[in-house]
Amino acid sequence: MATRSRIGILQTDGKVKSVYCHHDGYPLGVGSWLKENLTESKTIHEYLDEGDRTTAELSYKEWRGEDCPAIMSESISDFKRINSDAEWMYLFINGGWESFKMGY
Repeated sequence: MATRSRIGILQTDGKVKSVYCHHDGYPLGVGSWLKENLTESKTIHEYLDEGDRTTAELSYKEWRGEDCPAIMSESISDFKRINSDAEWMYLFINGGWESFKMGY
C-alpha cells in the first residue's frame, strides 16, 4: 500500500507550486530524501517542474509514461486543502522543509 504525499515550495508571491508523490510519503521516506537532496529553491523548482512522482527519486513520466505537471495553489491554506489523498505534505519554506500530517 502506498503512503501518498504532496511536495511543494512557497514562492515569493505567496503561491505554492507542488507535485503529488505516490510512494514512501512518510517522514523517514520522502521527508528524509527531501532534506538530504533538495536544499536550494532553484533545484526544488526544477524538481517540481518534472511533475508528479512515483517515488521521491522517480517521476511518473519515467515510471508510467504519464505527464502530470506541477500545480499552483493560491496560498499555503489552499495547498493543504488539495484533494490528492495525501497522508503527508511537505513544504519548502524559509529555507527548510516543513511536514504536515493530514487528517486520516
